[in-house]
Amino acid sequence: MMNFTQNFKLTLRRMSRKWNIYAVASMIFLIPTILSTILSLVANSIALYKTSVGSTSLILIVMCYAMSLLSDDMIIENQIDINLMQRTMLQIMPYIIASAVVLLLAVFVALPGAYYFIRVARKENASIGQALKLWLKSVPVSCLTALLTFLWGLLFILPGIIKGIAYSQALNIKADNPEYSAMECVRRSNEMMNGRKGKYFLLFLIHSVLLVVIRYGLEYILSYLVVLIVAFMPVIGTLSIIIFSSVIPTLLTLVLNVYYTAFKNTSLAIFYEDAKRSYVDDIEQTLRNVHENGGREDSNPFGGNTSGGSQDPFGN
Repeated sequence: MMNFTQNFKLTLRRMSRKWNIYAVASMIFLIPTILSTILSLVANSIALYKTSVGSTSLILIVMCYAMSLLSDDMIIENQIDINLMQRTMLQIMPYIIASAVVLLLAVFVALPGAYYFIRVARKENASIGQALKLWLKSVPVSCLTALLTFLWGLLFILPGIIKGIAYSQALNIKADNPEYSAMECVRRSNEMMNGRKGKYFLLFLIHSVLLVVIRYGLEYILSYLVVLIVAFMPVIGTLSIIIFSSVIPTLLTLVLNVYYTAFKNTSLAIFYEDAKRSYVDDIEQTLRNVHENGGREDSNPFGGNTSGGSQDPFGN
């Protein structure tokens, strides 16, 4: 299989001169995530404006007070206006609930996104409309993968991570073979990732680190800009500070995320293509070993009819 440098170089070649097109496609598939982020941003901005703490901290403070984990002395010592925080929490809760509900809609675009970027990786004509036709088929395989990963994670964190990686190609297999059941996609993904989990984990880790650098690095730089603005404009209002420190960094981060997500999805689709070829090579090598040892063709450990030559395990 190709190394990370080869993967990234091929990804850049596949996306050459079409970054904006793929970024728009990425944005469409990210609509639930973007809407959820905007709703969370509104809730956070309201909380900051009224109480000077973020929405997450606000909810934690109110919950701790409700469970009697905050004493009156602690409230007085930290100058906490608990009544104001309770009223503010009631005001932002609809945004937080709506954010969570909208985020659940991402399950419908997971398969269309996989279908689209596999076509990009193959340098084929990628159609957003064709990809979105798979929205309903996305639900069973996405939910089954999440459920199985969660159940394995109940044992320990590590088995959950390992199985999550093992099932990571289920959506791609479904995109290649819409007629497969969700369980069949999960089973084939588990087989294909045997011996390839480490490479996928490192590739995914690299993308995650780069995403964190893009997001928090930008926010870190802009935080200094806010300090400079406040230093030279001491009369600047609280709302302006919130806009510069929260709203603008978030919007810029969303734009960068859209472009980088297109790059990441193409890179992971290229990994899928590479892993599938490697998996087929393993099957063919196993069959050659069986024939050389005088075995029978039906002793293929991967299953399936192998008469008449090798067979693509994913029906391609």
